[in-house]
Amino acid sequence: MTELIGFIGFIVLLVLLLCRKSIKASLKGKIGERKVNNELANLPEEYEVLENVTLRTARGTTQIDHIVVSKYAIFAIETKNYRGQIYGSDYMDQWKQIIRTDVRYGRKYGRSRSYTYITKNTFYNPVKQARGHVIALQKFLTDYPKLPIVPIVVFTGNVNIETISTKGCVLYQCELCDEIAKYHNVWLTAGQVEDICEALRAGNISDILPNREHVRNIRHSIREKRNAATSRRCPRCGGILYKKYGTHGTFLGCGNFPRCCYTEPIKSKDEDV
Repeated sequence: MTELIGFIGFIVLLVLLLCRKSIKASLKGKIGERKVNNELANLPEEYEVLENVTLRTARGTTQIDHIVVSKYAIFAIETKNYRGQIYGSDYMDQWKQIIRTDVRYGRKYGRSRSYTYITKNTFYNPVKQARGHVIALQKFLTDYPKLPIVPIVVFTGNVNIETISTKGCVLYQCELCDEIAKYHNVWLTAGQVEDICEALRAGNISDILPNREHVRNIRHSIREKRNAATSRRCPRCGGILYKKYGTHGTFLGCGNFPRCCYTEPIKSKDEDV
């Protein structure tokens, strides 16, 4: 009986720890979104800002942290509130966060000691995430097929993104408004801007969709992508070969990139990979 009570106690403690971690991550995300919202408040009045927009898609749902609607373009903004060093590229499914913490202990035997603790975390490629938002908006706004929709990834917090290799728009919070202000060509009237905002507000299901369902949709989408991967293995490291897209077309690349840079052209029988 004592062992059963101890086991139940362990399970309860584990559940509490997982819930605490989830709440902490959610709170961190909300803080980052609030920082970006304060930054977007510096835009002129002709720019309309929408927060936390969730749209239904063919595969489930997509949640966009901020959408800026203007007569010059629409900006789909994905916010990441992180600290430390960020490593990633366009073709990587997972980006890496490395946090170095220096700790100095008190004096012992006449001298102090210092240690460096390194924490590593991974998260889904936000550039791919932002591009997914663009596709969802294009399908939602079919009446405006030529309207530019710009994906932007914004990092807030004490973070270093200089080691990111990407052709996408990845920037610091303080650079956001300047990036938006680079677009000058007029595509919409003031009335059309308001119409788009009203359509997005009407299509936003964030208030009625449980967060658990959105997370479940994300996991299902990730599983589909993994299942679509080829079963072929990299001859160098044994990693899975994925279909990737480059400036010269499609090719098969190792899933362990950048640790392994093996690639090979796609043959006709591999086109459906």
